[in-house]
Amino acid sequence: MPDRRSRRSKPLFAATCVASLVSLAAVASAQPGQYAPPPYAPPTRYAPYAQPAPYTPPIWPQPYAPRPSTAPSYTPLNGSNDRGITADRAQSWAVFRLSGGAGLDFARNSFSRPSFDFDVATGARLALSRRFLAVFEVGYSFVSEPTAGGHFATLGAGLELYGNRWISLGWTPKLVVGAAWPGLGIGVRNTLNVPLLFHVVSLEVGHQYLRVDDLDKHELRAQIGVDLAAIVHFWAWTVATGR
Repeated sequence: MPDRRSRRSKPLFAATCVASLVSLAAVASAQPGQYAPPPYAPPTRYAPYAQPAPYTPPIWPQPYAPRPSTAPSYTPLNGSNDRGITADRAQSWAVFRLSGGAGLDFARNSFSRPSFDFDVATGARLALSRRFLAVFEVGYSFVSEPTAGGHFATLGAGLELYGNRWISLGWTPKLVVGAAWPGLGIGVRNTLNVPLLFHVVSLEVGHQYLRVDDLDKHELRAQIGVDLAAIVHFWAWTVATGR
């Protein structure tokens, strides 16, 4: 009959065997497995040799940098060089012109007599477009001719073609009414104007027909005018442009 010690040793032996099998499986799972290659990928297409970028010389610091100009620059007004007093186009402006020159009077007997003519005209030039202006003037005219001269009032309206800042061309017909030496005089004056230098100076050539009582008087006129309002315009332009 087996003793107690042999009975206890059998369960212990069985537990030892089970623990050995479990530890053997754990050791086997901890060993590194065989290397698995990545999935097959087809070879890529051959890429030709990439050419390097063109040679660019290094940017060295410039030994000399030009100094900024301190001269006044052109600054157009109203944000555009097509507007404002500095724009080279027809512009609306006041007129206050003094003109002096000579006249040649033709009477009914065809005898001509020279005279001194002096005019004062004030009004406005209104820009209709870039090249055309409407001119409105009212003024005073003195004629020194001894037989049909006198003091006259003038009222006229005309058109002007703007060439550039230095020269333009205008035509201004006027109604002439006043006190001539013999009596009341009324007539028409046609004048061709050539304004120069921002209208500061103007050359005037014209013809005047005047009816004084029963006398028909024809006068050829040539004058040089100075526009004081245009002088202000020209001065303002020089200030705006710094010239």
